[in-house]
Amino acid sequence: MSKKIISLALALIIALGILTAPAFAAATLSTDKASYAYGETITISYSGVTIDNSKGRQRITIAKEGSYLGDYVAAVGTGTLISQASGTVQFEIKMPDGAYEARLYQGESRFDANYAQNASVMFTVGGAATTPTPTTTPEPTPEPTPQPTPDPAQPAPGWTSSGWAKPEIEKAQSNGIIPDTLLKADLTKIITRAEFAAVSVKLYENLSGKKAVTASTNPFTDTSDTEVLRAYNTGLTAGTSATTFSPNVLLNREQAAVMLVRVLKASYIPGWTLATDSNFTLNFTQPAKFADDAKISEWAKPSVYFAAANNIIAGTGNNNFSPRATTAAEEAVNYASATREQAIVIAARMVDNLKGKPVDYSQGGGTTPTPDQKPEPKPEPTPEPTPQPPSGSIDQNLVSHWTRTIGTDFYHFYFREDGSFSWGKVSIAEYSYKGNYSVSNGKIYFTNVVFTNADKIFNEPDSYVDYVIEPDSQYGDQLKLDNTGNSFTGSTWWRRAKS
Repeated sequence: MSKKIISLALALIIALGILTAPAFAAATLSTDKASYAYGETITISYSGVTIDNSKGRQRITIAKEGSYLGDYVAAVGTGTLISQASGTVQFEIKMPDGAYEARLYQGESRFDANYAQNASVMFTVGGAATTPTPTTTPEPTPEPTPQPTPDPAQPAPGWTSSGWAKPEIEKAQSNGIIPDTLLKADLTKIITRAEFAAVSVKLYENLSGKKAVTASTNPFTDTSDTEVLRAYNTGLTAGTSATTFSPNVLLNREQAAVMLVRVLKASYIPGWTLATDSNFTLNFTQPAKFADDAKISEWAKPSVYFAAANNIIAGTGNNNFSPRATTAAEEAVNYASATREQAIVIAARMVDNLKGKPVDYSQGGGTTPTPDQKPEPKPEPTPEPTPQPPSGSIDQNLVSHWTRTIGTDFYHFYFREDGSFSWGKVSIAEYSYKGNYSVSNGKIYFTNVVFTNADKIFNEPDSYVDYVIEPDSQYGDQLKLDNTGNSFTGSTWWRRAKS
């Protein structure tokens, strides 16, 4: 009997009810409430899950509403593996305000043919965490010393920042120059043009004492952001074309320096506008050049060195400024991109060092800054470095050969006992990274990194990632890297190679 006849026969038997086709209940997810505040814990319940590891393991994670299949927020990462038909998982809410989804994924990678999202449930993040009010009548207590009433226009902060930036970010918050949209954000992430426009508006209002007014007519077709329109109307920024602003494009460090120096000019130089900027020259004592001066764009150098001369910006180590990406490899890892915390710190230093002080400038061609002027000594500004790795720390569980497959491309990652590593494609003709590493407090620190691509060799900046190793005897342990420190690795998964 042919396979076709057998198939038809089985279908008829099932249709007549002689046999019943196995039915699997659809998996469901639910949350303990519909909305959460930053810092609260979300409990996600799941049920009806069919455990079938032949199609890959299942895990629950969180993603932005409507984002692509396989996406997840950095605060949660790839989530929690599940091995039962029902149960609960919990995560701490560390995402900015917005709409999110708890998702049940199946498969080892979104590049797998059978990767799937089996269930989801929506929730929102917004507002500050609250403490329930006791229902019992408390005992009388002495009248407390009155405390300053918080400014209702400034929501409660809940940001994430690097240790070096925290004091100046707190000062920036007290000066009211952190936009509301960044008060609960991860400030270590790269800043967008729209976010930077909001910082520029706050800085302008602080320096000038004037209110930035929204443009009456929106010339842009790709944004209606109020802060963008206020920055545009005040002359702090322009569009990327006559009709576009490109709000989500990322900024590099030299662009950030130029845009914030524009804010100073708009605040203190009469008659300055974005259109007449070339007619005004800032006069200052030229500081020593950065080691990578040749990489700084000519149009950006006056602003970069003005900011350096006034202790507004510092280098990134080894007397480098890291102004912009100059190679494809650097662009691929967002090298020299300005972070939110760097932009806020620069703004805070401008308020500290330059607010209310006359700006020395020339109009109509200007003068060249004279290098032989001798100003009074100024304290060295706090640099904005990549955190320095501790010495001699190696995780023996990390020492191994790790692999990753994307489509037909095969990647390897070697961590060695001598503190060296290598990363790249298997093909000799493809690119690779080599250097040194050490670990501390759940982070891998990469130093002395060299990138090689065919006949091209580049030095990479120091960087770091958060990492977790998930034991798995069946498939091989899994290494999860979360790119918190602008690393060349990105946020990726790796599988321990079996010997």
